[in-house]
Amino acid sequence: MPSSNRVRPGRRLLATVSAVGLVTVCGVAQATLATGASASVSGAKLTGATHSSLTITVTGHASRFRVYVAKVHHQLIAADLHNDPSSGWSKSHTLTVTGLKYSTTPYFFRVLAESGRRHAYSATFGPVGLRPSAPTGLAVGHPFGAVSLSWSGGTGTGYVVERASNADFTASTKSYSLTGPDQQFSPGDLTRGASYFFRVRAVNTGTRSVPSNAVSDGPTAASDAITAMTYNLHEADISAPSGESWSDRRSKVAAVINTAHPTVVALQEAASWIGAVKGPRQVDDLVSALGGSYKLARTEVPPSEPHYFRTADYILYDPNVVSAVGDGDHWDLGNASSGADHWAAYQEFKVTSTGAKFVFASFHLHEQNKAPASDDQIRQDQAASMLRQGSAYAARLSAPIFYAGDTNSVVESKHKFDGPRVAMQGEHVADAFDVAQSRAGTKYDSANNFERKAPAHRKYIDGVFVPPGVGATAWKQIVDLSHGRFVGVIPSDHNPIVATIEIPY
Repeated sequence: MPSSNRVRPGRRLLATVSAVGLVTVCGVAQATLATGASASVSGAKLTGATHSSLTITVTGHASRFRVYVAKVHHQLIAADLHNDPSSGWSKSHTLTVTGLKYSTTPYFFRVLAESGRRHAYSATFGPVGLRPSAPTGLAVGHPFGAVSLSWSGGTGTGYVVERASNADFTASTKSYSLTGPDQQFSPGDLTRGASYFFRVRAVNTGTRSVPSNAVSDGPTAASDAITAMTYNLHEADISAPSGESWSDRRSKVAAVINTAHPTVVALQEAASWIGAVKGPRQVDDLVSALGGSYKLARTEVPPSEPHYFRTADYILYDPNVVSAVGDGDHWDLGNASSGADHWAAYQEFKVTSTGAKFVFASFHLHEQNKAPASDDQIRQDQAASMLRQGSAYAARLSAPIFYAGDTNSVVESKHKFDGPRVAMQGEHVADAFDVAQSRAGTKYDSANNFERKAPAHRKYIDGVFVPPGVGATAWKQIVDLSHGRFVGVIPSDHNPIVATIEIPY
């Protein structure tokens, strides 16, 4: 088609998810070519999807219509449509594109209307997804008296867990939306002694599968909500690219923690000496700046004692809410290719008001990316080591455990795969971001690299992670910006993540 027939970019369209889980887009920009009978497209929506087909319903006027689909938005320009899968011409306003290969990569679509020599092109719609297979093998477990659901299959971009008080799923219904590949969910809002029915649907970019098998059960334990933060402070003895020192940043870090006031805080990169060797550590200096609102758990031998040791990973806690049960300690996660050992600090706690007990771990994984595939594997091995040691320790105490820290991993050019999350998914340990029902501050990366304009790619190398039985109901990234930029002193090269955690007891 000659370049003169290319369609001008249409106005930006918004996609919404309908009640049946299919994407609907209306208000179409169009261009009309040639002369003759009128041709128009006034709307279009996805009205059906299978594992290999998409059905589009068009509103408009024309002798015939055709819909084209592609996995890349810009492949639907008029000059390239002949290369894209299509429905073929039809007088019907409902068109189906068949023979598509299932994947979690979304599709975009565009409609061409024709009447005589007159053509009209719609704007490009999407993204939309093929229908995933239903999850299988839904089962219920009872760690620490909680309800924990697990399943397999149904590969998509997330899941919806459906809850009801009857087997027909018509009474007291509620849905939990999960994002990502986690196939484990522990609802954090169940009533002890009540009975519930559960089933799961896979979701692929808004398109839902048929439901899984149903299970029925209820918790025998109550739950207690606490908040947990993870915060990488950036070592005081390493200068920030912006030139800000720890003394510049300390009060702002303290203000962030005191304002959010989480129950427990996992700190990383907080071991630098403040002044003389064997003097206060960076974490000690922070506790002082917090003004008595937090205590430091004993997870290593402090510098005031013989045989002192520094891991750089620490745990703070609010003594008005929880108390430390004895001393904590740390696990060695293994020596990385950089020659540096990595650790996870841990501490058992008891909630003062209810007596609920839990173990909390703060970790920092291998950060080098000189050989991406091998570095990803190192991080996976370190995470697996932490989970083995953590689950064994918690089992001896008969207490639930959860983890918070810096994974140093997302899927991007420097990371061939997300090793830590591979390890966690293998043990059914879920990212709180994936299972929380409320999220805030999702736009920005958790690592800001001291950049004045906050990176906004939705990449989170920091997180809170929960095993079966431990619920995560809310997730929030704390980032104080003005028009997307940090003002004044940037507290750290990482933004803190806070999650609301439900502890069974």
